[in-house]
Amino acid sequence: MEYKDNHYIPQVYTKGFLDTMTPEGQNPFVWWYDSESRRVRNRAPKKILAKKDLYTQYDKDLNPIHDLEKYFNQKVETPFRQFKNKFEIALLNCDTNFLWRNYNKADHLFIARFIQWQLLRTLKMLKIFEEIQREVYSKCYPELLEIDPELMKEFFQNELMNSLMTEKKNPEGKTFLRCLVEKSVHFTVITSEDASFISSDNPVLRTNPNFKNGQPVDDPETEFTIPLTSKIAVSLYKYDHNFTFSTMQNRIEIENINQSFAKNAYNTIFGSSKELIENLVKLIPMKEVMKLTTQEIIKELKKANGDKYDYSKGLREYK
Repeated sequence: MEYKDNHYIPQVYTKGFLDTMTPEGQNPFVWWYDSESRRVRNRAPKKILAKKDLYTQYDKDLNPIHDLEKYFNQKVETPFRQFKNKFEIALLNCDTNFLWRNYNKADHLFIARFIQWQLLRTLKMLKIFEEIQREVYSKCYPELLEIDPELMKEFFQNELMNSLMTEKKNPEGKTFLRCLVEKSVHFTVITSEDASFISSDNPVLRTNPNFKNGQPVDDPETEFTIPLTSKIAVSLYKYDHNFTFSTMQNRIEIENINQSFAKNAYNTIFGSSKELIENLVKLIPMKEVMKLTTQEIIKELKKANGDKYDYSKGLREYK
């Protein structure tokens, strides 16, 4: 298998937002909009939301190592396909008896892991890690930043991937994944045929009524929501280990949720309907689609967590 083209939004995920009216004989596609071209276009999932060697590391002889991309394929993307095969029909049919009988701890762990990695592996999060890395080196190892970047690119790439893979903990010793696993799960299914969810290149929407930005993972009020397909969304919330399910068909409610997903995007939004994507672009000014700059996010994190935090170890909110 070729691992050079790294999809930061997995193809198996993007395929959940295909246009169901794709013309016969044409490869299935999604409608997508990116802030660089400022155009709504249709593209096959294979051709978008990917970057060459994004997760590649290098050995001492500068040979590429694709272990992280292989991990995502084996532990995140393949299990996502299996999860959809197991639950998608039951969710769309609102078969709560099947869901309550068959949704188990392993499924819950997968949902938590999937949300974890769809937060951490994105271009937006890697950019934040990169800025923090640069800030640390400028204070502790300024001489490294004076070397020709081309000569240091493999070193900094390895450091960046190490930051991404390092398991982070909160002051109580809980990992990010543990915090997610302890939350309750809620599935929301759109039952209206002419309505759908969109997604983006930053697909996990994180909200907390007590924090505008930098919402701490371990706060009970922090909720994580991701659309799994154009009809199904899942949320992790509070710490009471419940399993709940609801349907949605109110167009205004769905539109409000989609606007939140769009505002959470980094560069790109995509979905199954050209009209839907065009309407979101018209409704949301460019400066709002692009949420906060990296420096603004770091500033908010420092304000929320205090200057005593050592940012060389990662982001407190993602512990």
